[in-house]
Amino acid sequence: WTRAVDSFVVFEGAYGFAEKGKGLGAKNRPACVHAFMKEHRRWGKPRDIGDLTVFNEEWWAWWGSLQPSGRTEGMFNFARLKKLDWEDLERCNGGMGFILMLGSLLWWGEAAYVVGKGSEPWWNWREVLIDFTWAIEHMIRTTELGSGLSAGKAAKRKHSEGMEAVEGRKSKVLPQFMNS
Repeated sequence: WTRAVDSFVVFEGAYGFAEKGKGLGAKNRPACVHAFMKEHRRWGKPRDIGDLTVFNEEWWAWWGSLQPSGRTEGMFNFARLKKLDWEDLERCNGGMGFILMLGSLLWWGEAAYVVGKGSEPWWNWREVLIDFTWAIEHMIRTTELGSGLSAGKAAKRKHSEGMEAVEGRKSKVLPQFMNS
């Protein structure tokens, strides 16, 4: 969880923690996220995400609908390729961006923890958390965040902020623990 939050903070920091940015697609968005948005994003209010098995399927469907082509290998399986075009996702920052996913992961994690650490809902949540974190970190490493340029376009420009366009190289933007 901590790594997901840290990665998210680095991602948003690249945009200067802007309030407004490109929003995430609404296709397959879980009902509890829609309700949260309808209630003007009241973060302090406890959330009922409903049946964890259903939420698991809804969340993966939402996540899957946002993925770049070539990444989806099945409903719960996403390839971790070195070269991906994140153009549609790399600009999803601010109040309508990845904060919605991170919030829903928080609610899911809380509900799964109540069922029990090591339970099936808890492991499902961990799998999503790992993939979400990988995607955020991959975008940080392979795109020029804040400019909206994908890795292919970014390779043609100098990386003025020290971002690396090649996976596996250490990024000057990421905290040290995320470079390993």
